[in-house]
Amino acid sequence: TPLMNRSLCHLLLVLCSLCTTASLQAETITLGGVGGLAPIMQKLADAFMKQHPEHTVTVMHPPLGTGGGIRALNDGRIDLAMSGRPLKTGENGHPIPWLKTPLVLASQGGMLAKGLDPQSLADIYAGRRTQWDNGKPIRVVMRGAQETELKALRSLSKAVDEAVELAIKRTDLPIAENDLEALAMLGRISGSFGTTTLGLLRLQGEQLKVFPVNGQQPTLDNLQKQHYPLVREYFLVRPAASKPAASAFLSFLQSPAALKLAARYEYSPLSAKQADSK
Repeated sequence: TPLMNRSLCHLLLVLCSLCTTASLQAETITLGGVGGLAPIMQKLADAFMKQHPEHTVTVMHPPLGTGGGIRALNDGRIDLAMSGRPLKTGENGHPIPWLKTPLVLASQGGMLAKGLDPQSLADIYAGRRTQWDNGKPIRVVMRGAQETELKALRSLSKAVDEAVELAIKRTDLPIAENDLEALAMLGRISGSFGTTTLGLLRLQGEQLKVFPVNGQQPTLDNLQKQHYPLVREYFLVRPAASKPAASAFLSFLQSPAALKLAARYEYSPLSAKQADSK
């Protein structure tokens, strides 16, 4: 009957409206950038999706790197960039200081009874020291010349700065393209030596030897007290305008619940004041 037909049409319109509303509310949030943040970001993304099952958070792999992530954000290909440094002149976006974790010097099978100081670190990178205390050869795993980890090391002393410059020019050292590859190489190469972070070690479960620097163990507590000298800082970079789901995820990443989860893996909040002091 006409009445039944009108009722059926009305019902179909309501159902279509509900489906459209649901589809508009359900969003995919895409993140990319520095590899060192990818594992902890995935943990936090999983926690967010448990609270908001209507949304999907995708952490891009392989890593884009900090510069690649910022370019992808500016191009509109991702919703949030993960950065291992403040923005450079000419880079667009709104940076938010987020997390920090100790930058560590680690090895698979290496032994140093006295730990490291700037001079011993310089001797390794310059190739003047080539064996561990146990006689194994030291196999340095390098990073690219512009990587933040090397810049942090070079700030320790003039001797370390000059030694790292020599290491950059060597052609016999393996070079890791990103943080995750560096950690994998450190775990795979016997007698390895190179940089990673305490947070990545905890997240990835790598059983590497980490060395004290200037007599200070690379712990989050020592970093907080400014006893340990090497730190890796991370920033979130958002665009000028974010879609609702991305804004909700960004708020979650800065929430006490998210920071508490990050602390389980040796990350602590990075304040704007701490970031500005660099």
